[in-house]
Amino acid sequence: MFAAMPTGDMIEVWLKTPGLHAGISDAAPSREWMAARLAEDLGLPCAPPVLVILTDEFIDTLSDHQLASALRDGPSVVYGAMHLGQGWRRWSEASAMPRSMHQVHGQTYLFDTIIQNWDRRIANPNILKKGDEFRILDHEECFGSATAPAEDRAVISLPWRAGGIGNYIAGDYQHPFWRRLKPSKYVDFNIAAQAWKSLPTDTFSLYADEAPAEWGAACDDISSYLTLAVQHIDEVVAAIEGAREL
Repeated sequence: MFAAMPTGDMIEVWLKTPGLHAGISDAAPSREWMAARLAEDLGLPCAPPVLVILTDEFIDTLSDHQLASALRDGPSVVYGAMHLGQGWRRWSEASAMPRSMHQVHGQTYLFDTIIQNWDRRIANPNILKKGDEFRILDHEECFGSATAPAEDRAVISLPWRAGGIGNYIAGDYQHPFWRRLKPSKYVDFNIAAQAWKSLPTDTFSLYADEAPAEWGAACDDISSYLTLAVQHIDEVVAAIEGAREL
């Protein structure tokens, strides 16, 4: 879909809003927004996020009546990820992971672990690649401890608690990067953690302040979770390093 920027330029975007996909959580736009804004500040390669205002005039132009109805029933401001352009392909286990990229791969693994993005897995990598470059996308199922229904939160372990990390376990749910990161001498998770510690203390609350009020309190809940996560990030790194020794 195309959206007009304040400058008048047109950009192609992927939209994420409740009603467009079966089973999508009402918290999905907040999860996507907070994850993408954080990825940008951590220097991770992601599809740039934008907030897209849906006008009645635009919706009236849609020939797909089901799509138009879903957009009318949802928020008037939705999450958008800028289209990356041509030449990108889905990441696979056979994709190259050169040693020079192991540190950013490790930073991405730590990011996914902290935001509880268990959906980035071998069977569903949500990674695009072009040559040695890669981009991460689709974070609609992360931040379970902050935004899942109360009954689910009760059984979701925090990453810094015992048993809170499972994305290194062999199988389809293993993180796509783990197999090569586990023995790598070219990744330092403590350096990756330092990028988190270096973020200004109001970083997460500013992301939440930028989000549309009609999205509700999910961004604020995620902000509180991330603040707590930074306080425990050394414990997360210790758990990851322990998994590398298994």
